[in-house]
Amino acid sequence: MWFNNKAVINGRGGSIDFVTDPAGFHTTGRILVWDPPRVFEHEWHTAPHPQLPKGEAEAVIRWELVRDGNSTTILTLTFSRLTKPTALGFAPGMHAFLDRLEAHLEGDPLPDWMLRYDAVKSFYPS
Repeated sequence: MWFNNKAVINGRGGSIDFVTDPAGFHTTGRILVWDPPRVFEHEWHTAPHPQLPKGEAEAVIRWELVRDGNSTTILTLTFSRLTKPTALGFAPGMHAFLDRLEAHLEGDPLPDWMLRYDAVKSFYPS
């Protein structure tokens, strides 16, 4: 899977429950907007983790798909309410996940998340 090891999305109950791989972050939240296949917006409450001992990752994430022409769809992914340090820490990881999504959509082998993370982290301030 390109993004999570475990993902439970309950559109009718309005909740998400994710465990990311390989970092092992456990994230839960309410669904705020459910308009498949166009918009999916949800809270992002991360449980305490060795990298975030106080569960500092509190955000709202919006996934929005917009058709651009006949064969192209643009994904806009927006995080809001993250602290600057948490956002800077998550940026290379999301970059690596989105590179995996691109490979998945192209039918290519998924790049190793950790190798991709290491390759892109220098693009972001530390």
